[in-house]
Amino acid sequence: MSQETLILRSPTAGLWARLLAQFIVYWLGYLCFIFIISGVMLDIVLWSTAALSALVFVCYATYQLLKNHPVTWLKKVEFDFALRQIQLLDRAHRSKTEDILDAPERTISFSEIDCLYSEPHMGVIFGPVYRLSAVFGDRKIKLVATNSPKEYMRLLLYCNRSGLVVRKSKLRRI
Repeated sequence: MSQETLILRSPTAGLWARLLAQFIVYWLGYLCFIFIISGVMLDIVLWSTAALSALVFVCYATYQLLKNHPVTWLKKVEFDFALRQIQLLDRAHRSKTEDILDAPERTISFSEIDCLYSEPHMGVIFGPVYRLSAVFGDRKIKLVATNSPKEYMRLLLYCNRSGLVVRKSKLRRI
């Protein structure tokens, strides 16, 4: 691997454990809430309103967690700083969508990108996860999620050297 090309892979092993742990925490919290309000609220209409509201909240929180979780991000991305482009590689096989005419764009030129959006996420039990997205126009494409601070910092250094603007978000817990 030369300095002009950087290939990053998104890990999945530890991320699946995080996702399942968060689902379990959300739904156990909901069940504890139901158990507590069952002892406090005797009116069935008030109890069902509170239970339904809590269910909607937990379902929405679960949806948001799944939508933004690094497990759903691309598995392999190639940053070519010599050609000034980002190649979105297929999860398992590079040639899977080669012959499909309406397949999503697999190469993004640096000139098309408005900025890169960097999101570090801190885990409670597991280590941190660093995510990087490309923003151009009204689209935001998830690029890579890594749990290696060394890879993440090297990628940000190369992006800054190549003239790409990198915006960082606040640290969030997952």
